[in-house]
Amino acid sequence: MTEQGRTGCLRLAAVVIAALGCVAGSPHGSAGVEGPSEAGARKVVATVNGEPIYEDQLQPAVEKNLAQFARYGARTDDASLRERVRTRKLNELIDNLLVYQESKKRKIEDIDEKIDQRVKDLEEKHGAGERMERYLRMRRTTMDGLRKSLEANVRVDEYLKEQGVLEPEIPEERIREMYDGDPQSFATIETIRASHILVAVDAKAGGEEKQQARKKAQKLRKQILAGGDFAAIAKEQSDCKTAARGGDLGDIKRGFMPAAFDEVAFSLEKDA
Repeated sequence: MTEQGRTGCLRLAAVVIAALGCVAGSPHGSAGVEGPSEAGARKVVATVNGEPIYEDQLQPAVEKNLAQFARYGARTDDASLRERVRTRKLNELIDNLLVYQESKKRKIEDIDEKIDQRVKDLEEKHGAGERMERYLRMRRTTMDGLRKSLEANVRVDEYLKEQGVLEPEIPEERIREMYDGDPQSFATIETIRASHILVAVDAKAGGEEKQQARKKAQKLRKQILAGGDFAAIAKEQSDCKTAARGGDLGDIKRGFMPAAFDEVAFSLEKDA
């Protein structure tokens, strides 16, 4: 995949992604994490203005996001879900790299002092000396690697300040004008609070096993409709990690779970 046509004038959402990057992170992926010594051994998944993004930068972000889905009971072996997550995370890496590339065009007079201050901030948080060495080892980096990552963060922050995105000062009148002009764009994503009971069956299971799982699910449903305690039944019978908390999935935004889940969950009446 090659991204040559996108410029430094990015949509706000992409810029905010970069602004919220991890302190020890960089626009290139996990900061300081050394890849294979030979660049040719790394698989390139995108090229942004001649600069590569590697598979070993993308994959950890994909797996982390899939782990979030798993906590809500989603099947992370679903090929379509994995592909959607992969596409979204790759776009985020591309956007972040575009912002970083644009930020490098600016000269920052006191950049070394700003990096020093960020190192001091980390030392105050995690401890200096041996504690800082432990912090660096946990992140598989060195002080030089950390400083390079912090330099990238400083450059991005300064660029975002220049663009009025980072900590912008917006007059109340301008905020009202923007809202009145397009109130729909400020609407929040529909969210529900849901609980579930998962009856698991292997995708390769035979018809008899699947039928037994269906019968179990129908039996549990009858118990609940007859007045059974949903949470108690979930704790005893659900095959999901959420069983310990009574099947509670927490607050779920539309589009976070697979489409089939959303279709059913968002059509239910409260307490149904």
